[in-house]
Amino acid sequence: MDDSIDLSDENLALYEQRRWDEGSNIPNAMEGELFQDVRFEYDSALIRADSHEAIRRNAEALKSDPTLRVEVEGHCDKRGTSEYNLALGEQRARSVQNLLINYGVSDDQVSTVSYGEEIPLDPADTESAYSRNRRVHFAVYRLKN
Repeated sequence: MDDSIDLSDENLALYEQRRWDEGSNIPNAMEGELFQDVRFEYDSALIRADSHEAIRRNAEALKSDPTLRVEVEGHCDKRGTSEYNLALGEQRARSVQNLLINYGVSDDQVSTVSYGEEIPLDPADTESAYSRNRRVHFAVYRLKN
């Protein structure tokens, strides 16, 4: 793992604070940081090729520190029924979870949850907003003894 990446308790807390500072308008991790949101195409749970390397780096960070845990959150745009979007969000989260485990992360370090359309990054009715909302978000925390 890159020594310049600081996953201390303080930085994890700052990350979560930055995540929620804007209410439901949750920003992505900064470019180049670990645990950036993974984007999905419309009506799909397939992980795009351009996301595999970032997920692999996340896996390396998790493997290097067995006290780290991540909740993989599946999100959708607001098209479709609530039930459909919850199911699609779960499929997206499980796709990412499975790839992390394939990269060697212990399955007890990764859990999933689907929020469907309930926590949009952008509430607008535009294709750009829909695209931002189709994602998996990583909620990272440290297991305390």
